[in-house]
Amino acid sequence: MRKRGKMKKTFVGAVAALLFMFCFSLHPVSAQAAEHMLQMENDEWVCYTAGQRDNSYTGMAVNEYGWWYLTDGEIDWDYTGMACNEYGWWYMNNGALDLSYTGIADVNGEPWYVVNGTIDFSYNGMVNASGSWWYLNQNKVDTDFTGLALNEYGWWYMNAGEIDFSYTGLGYNEYGWWYVDNGTVDLSYTGMAQLGYDWWYVTNGVLDRDYTGMTVYDGNWYYLINGFLDRSYEGLADNEYGWWYISNGTIDFTYNGMSENEYGWWAVTDGVVNLNFYGISYNIYGSWKLTGGYVDFLYTGEYNCNDVIYHVLNGHIEDDNFTGIIVDINLTPSVEPDVPYEPDEDIDEDIDEDDDEDDDEDITYKQLDVDCILQNPELPTGCEVTSLAIVLNYYGYDVDKCDLSDYYLDKGDIGETNPNDAFLGDPRDDDSYGCYAPVIVNCANYYLEGDREVVNLTDTSFEELFNYIKRGIPVIIWATRNMRNSYYSTTWDLADGEFTWKSNEHCIVLTGFDYDDGLVYVADPLVGNTEYDIDTISDRYAQMGYQAVVII
Repeated sequence: MRKRGKMKKTFVGAVAALLFMFCFSLHPVSAQAAEHMLQMENDEWVCYTAGQRDNSYTGMAVNEYGWWYLTDGEIDWDYTGMACNEYGWWYMNNGALDLSYTGIADVNGEPWYVVNGTIDFSYNGMVNASGSWWYLNQNKVDTDFTGLALNEYGWWYMNAGEIDFSYTGLGYNEYGWWYVDNGTVDLSYTGMAQLGYDWWYVTNGVLDRDYTGMTVYDGNWYYLINGFLDRSYEGLADNEYGWWYISNGTIDFTYNGMSENEYGWWAVTDGVVNLNFYGISYNIYGSWKLTGGYVDFLYTGEYNCNDVIYHVLNGHIEDDNFTGIIVDINLTPSVEPDVPYEPDEDIDEDIDEDDDEDDDEDITYKQLDVDCILQNPELPTGCEVTSLAIVLNYYGYDVDKCDLSDYYLDKGDIGETNPNDAFLGDPRDDDSYGCYAPVIVNCANYYLEGDREVVNLTDTSFEELFNYIKRGIPVIIWATRNMRNSYYSTTWDLADGEFTWKSNEHCIVLTGFDYDDGLVYVADPLVGNTEYDIDTISDRYAQMGYQAVVII
């Protein structure tokens, strides 16, 4: 119920109105100038419009005490909100103009920012008012704005024009997409973040479109390409723990079978590439012979797997209609304690003595017990220094491949260094190249400090290298990745002349041979202990300049 005739009880409102008249000096108005006036009649204030009693008027009217809000021609003491007159929009509190109010108020169903009782249409940006932060466009809360906005405390996520302290995900401004945690941009965050139904990778708070790799989130491992979680991706991807089978963008720990990457086809056991797999597995192209987890495309002949003879052509099982996965129990390596290999006590005596039996041409098979070390993930281009670590560990030296690379290996700038003088780049870098035999000789000598002799066997025929294997000496040799043909690629003008790099360069350790089957055994830093066709590896050895190193 409206209160009538209570003007004397509204001294505060009258004071506020007088303040309004003072502050509104740019637009002075008197009771005589206003369109809608209040006059006292019978102890009540009534509205007059253009000199006539107006019982239907709803809006603002003025008397000698200030401005008031009327409903049906009478002061509405219950009204609190915005009202307008010919001078603008104003905040009314219990029927009276309130010039002390600053905050958010409703105008025709839309929120506006009110300062000192009125709307200033020139204001843009964020304000703190009415218990929250708001984003304003010409003083109106921009309910169409969802995104990031800046104030003196940082960048914040606005949802329909108001800070959303519950939001965690990605937000956008003119500088890009950013990670938001509980409403505010978090520049310390690195990991995955959600935008709608999609997931992206964030580095230091900003969406990282250069990131390709794996990351763990909420207990699961995901594979992202160019910062995006591609749910359609299926194949292999690597992290610091190995190579993994990815299905629908995440590791499939239930998968057993084969999968392909740029290096070939591999055996996968429980979601991870199994470098200890020896046997037969299959893919869409048929069944294949695998050695050390890798399809042995160089193998042609009969393969005895668990006392069953299979016919193999270039690694492919030719037996009709055979599909399945068979682990060769006769070849699968047993799990050994992770301790350095201890050579036989008389190995040095065998080396020093000219043992006629070891050099006997009738010896057609010899395989050394050499533990392979994989170069990845730490040294993606460090096959040479990893091969040296394999040999040193064979002799009982407890040395880490990364320590050899970081502290003993000579390195030089790409395009300015000869690979006979230093490693081109850094083995930890994917974009580096490699080095040749003299660099590994120097690296070994730095580490051994005269404890053993390091010999550069470059220009030694491939057949002669077997004499070292007969004497228990593994041989570091230069060949090619997966026995692919090498080819000339990048050329540099160096201080000592022009140099052209041979692509597919790779360094491995020769550990044995089998003349009868035409095989050699190697410790390959990329794939593990494996075997290659003698003729093929001999050719690749020749392509790389007959480079070899031994430690005796």
